[in-house]
Amino acid sequence: MTDLLEAVEVLTKESRSKVIQDDGTVAIVVQDSLLVQLETAIRSSMGGSTGGASLPSEGSPLDVGALYESLKITAAIGDWCRIVGVKPVRESVPDLLAWHAAYIGRPNGADEFYIGQLNGWARMITAMFDRPREKDLPDPCPVCDAKSWWRDGAEYYRPLVVKYRPDDPVGSATALCRACEKVWTARELAYELEQKEVSC
Repeated sequence: MTDLLEAVEVLTKESRSKVIQDDGTVAIVVQDSLLVQLETAIRSSMGGSTGGASLPSEGSPLDVGALYESLKITAAIGDWCRIVGVKPVRESVPDLLAWHAAYIGRPNGADEFYIGQLNGWARMITAMFDRPREKDLPDPCPVCDAKSWWRDGAEYYRPLVVKYRPDDPVGSATALCRACEKVWTARELAYELEQKEVSC
């Protein structure tokens, strides 16, 4: 049952990590459990009661995806609870913990299925929140010379944007001109910008 317990805890327990701050000190950062993070993302972005709630019209694609996945997870956990005779309260963390407590006394050979499902949910939630970061650049595009770009009838400045993952800012970085839709690796864009500067 240890593997099953670990799979449950990945979704239901807070996580702690050490982060080195700008001044060189180390801080302990506590993050909510994955299921709580998913539910918080839904509440805060769909106009819930949390302080950071945005207007429903400002919701991002993550919001719709998070809501859909959360509903599926809550429904599945509710079904699991009913199978072992537990009445679900329709809150994923308490229901999953109640299911696990009732299930561990009933070995039925389904552990691998449950472990696979729980690990799949954990990977999916982690991927939702591990999206690339973006940084726009002040330079005009080296291909089309655009200094601005248009979306939904509005003009925006700084068309060049670099997307990267914090754990691999160089290797994972890609760049895009939002005016002409040219795509580069970050290194290719840097080279083209340098060449353009030299030729000017």
